[in-house]
Amino acid sequence: MLQYLYERQPQVAMAMAATLLVIYGNDINRFFRRRVKQWEFPLRVLFFVCLCAFGYGYASLMLTRFLQYIFAQLDIWTFSGATLICFIALGLLAEHKKQL
Repeated sequence: MLQYLYERQPQVAMAMAATLLVIYGNDINRFFRRRVKQWEFPLRVLFFVCLCAFGYGYASLMLTRFLQYIFAQLDIWTFSGATLICFIALGLLAEHKKQL
């Protein structure tokens, strides 16, 4: 089982990155909404589309690559423990931010 998980480091990294973006997505949107609320409607829509399509996509890609780099440095046991701890921490963070 640990070997199966270890062989899927890219998928684990992507799952963690996606989870972080889901947890903090509302905060990110709120931050940018405050800055563009005085813009004309078509510009706000265009900005939001670009933020979602390119901003979140790029953030997901970069965070995934960073996590993959970190995971590549770990042996199978350390990776397994770190994965468990990270997902528990993400769950607690989601609970704290009222996402669960």
